[in-house]
Amino acid sequence: FNNILYALLGNCQLALDDIPKSHPAYLPMTEIVKAGERGSALVAQISAFGQRSENKREVKSLTPVIREVMALVRASLPSTIKIEMELQEGCSPVYLDEIQIHQVVLNLCTNASFAMGDQGGVLNLHLKQVKVDDDFEDQLHGIVPGEYVKLQICDTGTGMDETVKSRIFEPYFTTKKSDEGTGLGLASVNGIVENHGGQILVESELGKGSSFAIYFPAARNAEPVVEEKQQAQAIVEGHSRIMIVDDEPMILDVVRLGLEKHGFRVTGFNDGIEALEVFRNDPLAFDLVLTDQTMPGITGFELATHISNLRSDIPIILSTGYSQALDNNELRTAGISHFLPKPIKIHDLAALLCEITEPAGSNTGG
Repeated sequence: FNNILYALLGNCQLALDDIPKSHPAYLPMTEIVKAGERGSALVAQISAFGQRSENKREVKSLTPVIREVMALVRASLPSTIKIEMELQEGCSPVYLDEIQIHQVVLNLCTNASFAMGDQGGVLNLHLKQVKVDDDFEDQLHGIVPGEYVKLQICDTGTGMDETVKSRIFEPYFTTKKSDEGTGLGLASVNGIVENHGGQILVESELGKGSSFAIYFPAARNAEPVVEEKQQAQAIVEGHSRIMIVDDEPMILDVVRLGLEKHGFRVTGFNDGIEALEVFRNDPLAFDLVLTDQTMPGITGFELATHISNLRSDIPIILSTGYSQALDNNELRTAGISHFLPKPIKIHDLAALLCEITEPAGSNTGG
């Protein structure tokens, strides 16, 4: 999947380089890039889950995260559902895993849409800062007094009776048909909220809709979060000779085209053994090697070892989606100077290649 995203993001970036910002296709293309980057982050999260790794949390404002996911929600909901949002300005940041918060909001909104059905209704989303004190402790089921950022998602759907409401967070419990849901959505939501140190409270009544209120602890002693503004991408130009090895033709094509647009001279190979033979015949023909790890016949790690034995001074970059299977000491022993997780942006790759190759400049002749 990382390979697919690599090609998708790379080709979108190539297209954006040639499309003026005034062109009608520019904004949709940037949205494709955002979605691809979100998919890349999701792959990393799935990998972390499989490896039981700690999720990466940062001090961030919930507001831009919610705005982003709600743009996706609006595009997916029927026009019969009206979305109302009220996001209080100046809410404290929280320690959050952005991808997991996306999951929470998207899942709750999807459930709300299902509850409202074909007849439609109103989906309300509110974000505000609240102070929980001792007077609220019983009402909030033991939430520790303090400052919280409260996210509340309400719908005007069918609602739930007490029996259903008491079981909604149980894994595999669902009121949907077998082809409409697995019963894991709300269990996942509850687990994510608890892992963030928060708590989720549910109010619902048959025929009167449902309300999910999530309390996220405000980050203590955190500086106010300023939303990042997109910076203009600097144009990076290089002229080094690059060997690229990857068994995926779509990866080779997009990286080659992207780097050639930045002035690099690129030779691509989808066979690692062939690439090694070419290098063995002329070790001075290239200034840098970029290789995938998982390939038939020879792995990127093995290829790097052979190339490094032939010429120890050449920079070798290993690119793969399986970073946790590689040891830094082993990488250095194999002569690998840099590691890049897939997918990587072409502009970022070009900047790195310039940084690595330009200072030496000794083998950039014809």
